[in-house]
Amino acid sequence: MLAAYDHANKDLGLIAERNGVALQKADKARDAGTENMNTLFKFDMLDIFDDDPELLKLGGELSHIMTNNQNSGAKCDDDLADAGRYCNMLIPWDFEAIIEEYKRKQEAAAPKKPTHKTEAELLALQIQERRGDHGKSDDTNEGWEELTAEFEHWQEQYG
Repeated sequence: MLAAYDHANKDLGLIAERNGVALQKADKARDAGTENMNTLFKFDMLDIFDDDPELLKLGGELSHIMTNNQNSGAKCDDDLADAGRYCNMLIPWDFEAIIEEYKRKQEAAAPKKPTHKTEAELLALQIQERRGDHGKSDDTNEGWEELTAEFEHWQEQYG
């Protein structure tokens, strides 16, 4: 069992040590703890149930903490949120599934570039891109009917 305490409260650490209770100093890094908890909530690895009034207080604190108040040194009522952050920083969370999911999304979102065997094919693709012909095949007559009709109209006008 792991337990942490806010090392600003030296008396608690001293009393626990004298009574043989193993406590370790909490990792009080706000940015790391907040990022850790946000990631856990985002990927449904952490949840707050509403069956206990104290947990409702924790949920309220977490939803009302503002980043600028934390960094400005202003006193805010975040004791439960701090305790939750300290506990979450002790747990060796396995983020491997999240990393794999992120990699899959990145690969799916990355544009697929076709591989060309010859330099001539690559040159032809570059010419198509410069002309604004992105991926249209040469055997389609898309748009040609309108152009042909316009040519015929002007040829008739010309005589």
